[in-house]
Amino acid sequence: MEIISIELINDSVKEQLVNLLIDGVENKAAIGFTFPLSREKAIEFWDKINDELKSKCRILLVSMVEGAIVGTIQCSWSNTYSNAKHRCEIQKLIVHSTHRKKGIAKLLLSEIEKYSSINGKELLVLDTSSTDPVTRNLYKSIGYIEVGSIPFFASHVSNEGEYSGTTIYYKLIGSLSNLK
Repeated sequence: MEIISIELINDSVKEQLVNLLIDGVENKAAIGFTFPLSREKAIEFWDKINDELKSKCRILLVSMVEGAIVGTIQCSWSNTYSNAKHRCEIQKLIVHSTHRKKGIAKLLLSEIEKYSSINGKELLVLDTSSTDPVTRNLYKSIGYIEVGSIPFFASHVSNEGEYSGTTIYYKLIGSLSNLK
């Protein structure tokens, strides 16, 4: 397995990312979309991400196994606000349903921390579904600190009319990690 940074999404990569995103939603990953996710909406999402990659305010990493993308993670930030240059948001950690429980998520998180640090980011922020103990335990196991939860934050991924809360975490890296 190898982790690769994608600077621009070409057609071959986009097709694999579309399939990964759809698989994630079909398997109830709380990643901002509800089931069913159309191929067109998935393509639209990755096109938007590609625009942000061009503007240099996002990092996209993928995990490759035998030439196929089986996982992804992103880090994004604003270049607009001068008081926010040190922080970024970790987003869209997705591992294909056939490759879960193999350490890919942990490896992607470790790598995105390295890339974030290289880009001067020392405060990492993320949120995840409050009802998903697997991801909550994952983040805590690698040093993320739980801030709190917001109820009714998002429409439930597969149950129309239901809502789920989100739990917010942060992690200090680089020189800020010494200030805890």
